[in-house]
Amino acid sequence: MAAPLEEDLEGFSSNSDDYYAFLNVSKDATTDEINNAFRRLSRLFHPDKHYEPLYHEQAKKLFNKLINIRDVLNDPPRRAIYDTLGVRGLETYGKEVVLRGKSAKEIREEYERLLKQKESIDLIRSLIPSGTMKMSIDATDVFEESYDTYGERLPRHPRLTAFQLSHAVEARVTDCTTATVAGVLQTRNGTGAGMLQGSLRHILTPQSWIVASLGVGDTPHLKFAGFRTLGWKRLHSIMSGSIQCTSHGYHLGVNPSISVQLDKNLEGRMILDVPNILTDYSTPGHDHSSSSLKTELAWKNGKHSVTGTMALGIPDSYVKLAYVYFCQEEELKAKAAVQFGTMGPVLEYGVEKNITAHNLLGAYLHLGSKDGVLLKIKFSRGNQQFIFPVQLSDGISPSAVFYGTVLPVGIYFVVKMLLIKPFLKDQKEKDLAMKREKYAEEIAEKRREAQVAVELMREQVERITQDEEAKAGIIIVKAWYGKLAAEDLSEIDERKCIDVLVPLQLLVKESTLILPGGKTKANLPGFYDPCMTDDKHLYIRYKFRRQLHQVTIEDKDPIKLPQQKHLIRVSISET
Repeated sequence: MAAPLEEDLEGFSSNSDDYYAFLNVSKDATTDEINNAFRRLSRLFHPDKHYEPLYHEQAKKLFNKLINIRDVLNDPPRRAIYDTLGVRGLETYGKEVVLRGKSAKEIREEYERLLKQKESIDLIRSLIPSGTMKMSIDATDVFEESYDTYGERLPRHPRLTAFQLSHAVEARVTDCTTATVAGVLQTRNGTGAGMLQGSLRHILTPQSWIVASLGVGDTPHLKFAGFRTLGWKRLHSIMSGSIQCTSHGYHLGVNPSISVQLDKNLEGRMILDVPNILTDYSTPGHDHSSSSLKTELAWKNGKHSVTGTMALGIPDSYVKLAYVYFCQEEELKAKAAVQFGTMGPVLEYGVEKNITAHNLLGAYLHLGSKDGVLLKIKFSRGNQQFIFPVQLSDGISPSAVFYGTVLPVGIYFVVKMLLIKPFLKDQKEKDLAMKREKYAEEIAEKRREAQVAVELMREQVERITQDEEAKAGIIIVKAWYGKLAAEDLSEIDERKCIDVLVPLQLLVKESTLILPGGKTKANLPGFYDPCMTDDKHLYIRYKFRRQLHQVTIEDKDPIKLPQQKHLIRVSISET
């Protein structure tokens, strides 16, 4: 493959041509190296050297391909496009991206800008739905015995105490205006409520925007909010405020924040949150919404994050220390936090993991003197969330802590073994089958091209072989490329392996064979990918100084022949 960004291009095939591999030169090859490789292959594929109609037409195709490769790699701007975006980039984005004198970095940035522009257009044409379902479960009876007024022990089973369902649809009205319609239905202990809200968000400048929303339901309201970002070299600030009209009066809120980049991995933040500055906290019955001033110090590198928070607020003030570990290989995030404040100490720990590309599963255990033991289970699929808070105990119960920690882990591994792994395996097989079907025609064309190339090579390969035999140089005895079952080649599946003796012998030059690494060998002349979804290897058995050697390498490994370590020490009869 020529470039990483090719994978992002719509319709890109994994069998896309690799220009450097076709010439058998490295990616940093000079113009002279490219032209030398062109001259060597042009003598082989020039149509005037092949008189049979079939070979003449195929040689013409290969020769035109060779000329195109030389022209692209000898033209710095087009070569930069190819190195950055690959073949599809030249075909699809070349005219839009290529500007004479641009560097590879500028070309990549221009490509990403066009990609974002396309995504923006797609967003304008689509609706973006999101939703949340929350089910609160009281399981305290499982760990604590309960009795009715007559002293009879109540059944020990979980109870559903609250249910909330919310859904929102967002639509881009113009490039600067977004409309959202959201609805919420909820019930708690037999009492229901609901709300329907519509809002418009308009971007005034890249640094400022306003939001207007109207809600109807149990608490009708009209709300206006404004936001403004301020940025300096190492300082960033968001100033926001809102005014809300409800049946209970007016609410005037402010929520400014400021952050300072203290070091490469260290950031300081200060956040003021006052939902209603008109609140009279001395008057009973008024809306005593929580207000706070938070100061945070956050340190983060690739895998670890530590955040310290001090909050002064009404009615809660606290200090908190949180640690998060990110494991990119396992797509996992683990978190632990401890908090001390006016509401008592709190300990929370848990894990989130991506079980598939679009599905996330998380579980957190919350322990506090006020909240008891609370298990929070979260499942996300795209923009949909399912949240299950499970109250295990009103106090700190050791059995609730134990089962709240061990049970979710056990259930996860059981579900993973019985459901997730089989599902992912089945999905992978279906994806591979679709990919094989999708690229079947392209693979067939590659196969035909490789077979014709091998026939065109034979005459020159015979001359190379005679020259190498005369000086006891490199003679390829066997060569297989594809999915190899064993190094001794006792079992070869010719559906997934191809014989590459002829194309490899062609590449022998002055008793030396060099294949650069870092890219698939499927794009070498005379090669193709016989098993595009499997790991591939290259096996070579060769003679040098009339002694047998053999080596097996992975598809993208470099190789240079001959090497003393390839020598076969035991006697093996030649076939």
